[in-house]
Amino acid sequence: MWRLTGTEPPTTFTNKVYPVQSLAFSHNSQWLGAATQQLSTTGRYTSILLGDVHLWRVSDRAETKLTIGKNQDDEYDFSATAVAFSPDDKQLVADVFTEGKLPPRDCDPDEQCGDPESLPYNVRTTFFDLASGRSVTSTPLGKSDSNMSPQERGFFSLSPDGRRAFTTRDGKLSYTDTLTGRPLRSFQQPVIAPAPSDIDQCGTTAGFVTFSPDVRRIAISDGRSLAIVDAHTGAGATKEPVLLGQTVESSDITANAGEFSPDGNLLVVSTCSLSNGAKLRIYAGSNLEMRHEVGIETTETALAFTPDGEFFFSGDSNGIVRLWRSGDASLVATLVRSRNGAWLVFTPDGLFDASSYGAILLTWRIDDHLVPAADLRQMRTPGLLNKLLSGARLTPPEPLAGAIRHAQRKQ
Repeated sequence: MWRLTGTEPPTTFTNKVYPVQSLAFSHNSQWLGAATQQLSTTGRYTSILLGDVHLWRVSDRAETKLTIGKNQDDEYDFSATAVAFSPDDKQLVADVFTEGKLPPRDCDPDEQCGDPESLPYNVRTTFFDLASGRSVTSTPLGKSDSNMSPQERGFFSLSPDGRRAFTTRDGKLSYTDTLTGRPLRSFQQPVIAPAPSDIDQCGTTAGFVTFSPDVRRIAISDGRSLAIVDAHTGAGATKEPVLLGQTVESSDITANAGEFSPDGNLLVVSTCSLSNGAKLRIYAGSNLEMRHEVGIETTETALAFTPDGEFFFSGDSNGIVRLWRSGDASLVATLVRSRNGAWLVFTPDGLFDASSYGAILLTWRIDDHLVPAADLRQMRTPGLLNKLLSGARLTPPEPLAGAIRHAQRKQ
């Protein structure tokens, strides 16, 4: 966790979790929830879903053990792909996957039963009480399967307040009230819908669904097209979905993540293309008019705006986080953290802040000159991230190219 204010270094909640599918802070920022899940081929059945739902208190990173059942002794294995907090911050909401009934098999328990097969799963919107960690209620959300086919596993997404769920399975879309478990009959299926898909050519899952902060609009992508629809009726904000690739040369563009700004006026989308590279696009949140497009080195799989909407963060599968200015999509800073806890924040023009050994994570190269950031002491700026987020326009004491050449001559 990187703090947006103050000079406190980043902190780690845990290093021992299954792959994280979803993260959510409570509305008062006092809690952090996480949904984790992975497909495993261990055990008697070749495909099973492993994972957990986690709840941490931000102030001291203490974790609350979450249980499903009437008492603390009840033990259920469960995972999830989405989490959210109730509007009053008293409950953590998750789309919980629990094993369904196994098909009858007549064979030795210690042996594989004929052809490999997967396990069925029941998916329920489950509400956990933050004070006790126990589940207080749940409603059916659908069925899933640990088969390798993403279509059979399904797609599940929660609104920011946990009151709505967007699900697709076997090409069928459902928009559900999580308190009652009933579909919203006023919502008509839009032209496009997020669909579970195999990993695309860029190594990510194509398509997404994301809610506006006021839960009045939904941005939907099937990977190739993008649309914004009314969250109550399903009516589109534009006559037709926007194609992400307008030419034959750009036909391989896919979208994999999207996020509304806090005021809903902007929508940032991460795209990838083998022919055109990864890009970040900023659209108007009302009519999908594209405001900015910027190329990026890696495909970003997660996006989040700062509370004031002035900046947004992007993250990739390598754990690198980038800070961007919302107004012009310019790169402000890059955040890096190693597995041993070393961390580094640096700007494109060479300013940096780092832990004791964090500066060795970065080496600058200009022409044939290679210089570690640790050798550019004049560029160190304590509290750099906080200063940037406060709107400070910082200027390095000298141009980066000159600093690198000066340091090279001293070696």
